[in-house]
Amino acid sequence: MELDLEGRRVFVALTLSSVRARHGSVGSVLVVEDLSELLRAQKAAAWREVAQRIAHEIKNPLTPIQLSTERIQRLIARTGPNAASSDLVAAVAESATLIDREVSTLKSLVEEFSNFARFPASRPVPSSLNSIVEKALNILTGG
Repeated sequence: MELDLEGRRVFVALTLSSVRARHGSVGSVLVVEDLSELLRAQKAAAWREVAQRIAHEIKNPLTPIQLSTERIQRLIARTGPNAASSDLVAAVAESATLIDREVSTLKSLVEEFSNFARFPASRPVPSSLNSIVEKALNILTGG
């Protein structure tokens, strides 16, 4: 169920249970559970998976491209300037260097994106359960 609570949209689950005693029904207990954080966590997990898949798909072709540029650079170094015009060798060498640099830049961007996709681990801290319940009740009662 979706509630508007003091201008905030809150998603809740409602559980209604009857309370019975030996002599009959005493009443009912309604439990209202705020699911907002759970839904936010589920969305965050979905986005994390999307980010990881995108990073993987970007990273896949980078290694073969980088290996190819290294191969071109080694070939140019072995053949030397006599095998082709010096302009061609310089252009290919410059292109290979540029491709190599850009691949490194893309790899670092992908790594940063992957790091962004990993949300920090939770850091639980000791808390007073009574205080938490009181705060939850205050929110629900508007107090």
